Amino acid sequence: MSAPASSGRMNNSPYTLERKALAALLKDIRVSAGLTQIELAERSGWAQTDISKFERAARQLDFFQLRDLLKVMGTDIASVDMELTQRLQREAK
Repeated sequence: MSAPASSGRMNNSPYTLERKALAALLKDIRVSAGLTQIELAERSGWAQTDISKFERAARQLDFFQLRDLLKVMGTDIASVDMELTQRLQREAK
């Protein structure tokens, strides 16, 4: 799988908090799946440095890239959306 280039800049986005929450969730999912960044990189076709950037919200994934990465970790967009929504609601309280 080829990992397309993306500028990934998020500094002035109205979605910065959501992206940071998604990044933290991606790391939690990876850890729960028992994968290191290196293992996830090998299975997904991304570089380990890209995985690190995703988990720090330093780089964005588009919908299809996110879907494919989640599949490698054994989950899907719908499950992640539900968990992300719950986390954001808890943080808003």
